[in-house]
Amino acid sequence: MLAACSLAACHAGPDTVTTGSSDTQTGSTAASPASSPSAAKASLLDDHFFIGSVSEDSTTDLDFWNAYAADPDTARQIPARYIYINGGFNGGWRTWGAQDGDRAINYIRKSFSMGMIPFFVYYQIPGGGGESAAGDLANIQNPTFMKDYFLDLKFLLDIVKREGNGKEVGIILEPDFLGYMMQNYTLDPSALAAQVAPAYAAGVLTSEDPQFPNTLKGLVEAINYTIAKQAPNALFGWQVNIWASPGVHHGIPNNGLCRITDTMGIAAGRSAVREEAKEVALFYKKAGILSQNAKWVFIDKYGLDGTGNYCSDPDNNPSACIWFWNTDHWNNYVAFVDEIYKELQTPVVMWQIPIGRLNDSLYRNPDTGQTFPVLQHIARRHEDSAATFVFGDAFTAFTTARVDYFGNVSDAGTGKNGSTVTVQPHLDDLIGAGVAGILFGAGTGLSTDFDSDDNWWITKVQEYYKNPKILQSGN
Repeated sequence: MLAACSLAACHAGPDTVTTGSSDTQTGSTAASPASSPSAAKASLLDDHFFIGSVSEDSTTDLDFWNAYAADPDTARQIPARYIYINGGFNGGWRTWGAQDGDRAINYIRKSFSMGMIPFFVYYQIPGGGGESAAGDLANIQNPTFMKDYFLDLKFLLDIVKREGNGKEVGIILEPDFLGYMMQNYTLDPSALAAQVAPAYAAGVLTSEDPQFPNTLKGLVEAINYTIAKQAPNALFGWQVNIWASPGVHHGIPNNGLCRITDTMGIAAGRSAVREEAKEVALFYKKAGILSQNAKWVFIDKYGLDGTGNYCSDPDNNPSACIWFWNTDHWNNYVAFVDEIYKELQTPVVMWQIPIGRLNDSLYRNPDTGQTFPVLQHIARRHEDSAATFVFGDAFTAFTTARVDYFGNVSDAGTGKNGSTVTVQPHLDDLIGAGVAGILFGAGTGLSTDFDSDDNWWITKVQEYYKNPKILQSGN
């Protein structure tokens, strides 16, 4: 679990590249020490459970964050924000600015100017095409592609080191990639071929560096090593998918692992979630994601708003909406996260968590004194239950179906009085499961964002920051 302590006691460790191997498999001379949380580099985010958000450098986004207010109820202050570095190597992120690399350069500068730590989602294994398991596999086995990949990674890391100038910059590595590999191809990362030799041919790594094998495990470790070598101020980690398991012990339902309790029941279903989560953790660990003192692991929720995808009638049939979770489903997610943390002993950051709220919230807008308007289930105004689960809320479940779905649950933190459902904050549950913070943000499609939800989310965040949770890392 995570508990209270001072920053100095939370995290300490060397700011160096490690070269000893914790992997005894034959033929691997790569650097791959499995790091405990105490070995990771210290972060300004370590002292409290932090909340951040996706945020572009658009005028709209920057104006939102710069609209400071003396009243803590209406302030707009968060310690971290993130954007994607993606698009491939021809016409990708390096061309999205007046000069080569401006996307990353300006993001770091503007984040620091607003008192925020910048995070980059490095998402280049798909290249410039659409993401898929087959496409990712083909790319990592293509020597030309992987040479360009390592050169692109080094270019970003040079910016991170130069512009960071000793200040921390976060990097979230390759969403979905390892999940695709586990779900579709192998449970043994050392048995799947990948091109790592091009990193040496490109000069990103040299003969003086460890010689990483041409395997999936070698690739992950080479990426971690390159980051630690080229940008010591970077705090990084890999994204872990809740859908990564192919069903090692239990069949995964079509609506996802976190809905397995719908058919198996709470006790049996939650046990199944933990069993599959343990297999996921072991795969990612064997893949080497903890090498080079990786700071965090990042776990998402599909990047889908509850009513924005596969949802035809959230008012009268919310249970049919695949990603429109109630608190029982969110507690399954917490069980998954807890198992990942137990196996990896590395703090978790929930990432790309939807921002939308549940309609008919009884919470009042401090700007107006009124309750918040209804989200109409249209682009950028979809409902979701994530922030309700995290921060707590009371709302009117205005149909019998919604009363039953959101009110009749096993979660001890959820209560029902007529059509009013009250959800208590679940921050302590998340902290107990090893979660160190949350980076909220719109995922796929036109999801609800911080500037399209009438300020409900940012108001809840500012309320939280009046009395933030103080953390200590450790089991």
